[in-house]
Amino acid sequence: MDTTTLAAIRKQLGVTQEGMAELLQCAHVSYKRYELGTRDIPSYIAVAAKMLQFLHKNDLLKRFETFFKKGLH
Repeated sequence: MDTTTLAAIRKQLGVTQEGMAELLQCAHVSYKRYELGTRDIPSYIAVAAKMLQFLHKNDLLKRFETFFKKGLH
């Protein structure tokens, strides 16, 4: 995954860099560096971002968030 794709996914989700970092459970500074291209995007971040994109495109993101907020995992 490249920086442009990562930024595009974040924008599709309608979140800030800080919000995306929270969704991906990584440090805000690290996420910012991924988008800037000053740090390589780890494969687990790329996979998680693609998963979030899939959930968003299929209108499942809210259900996913609700599920984990209830602690049903």
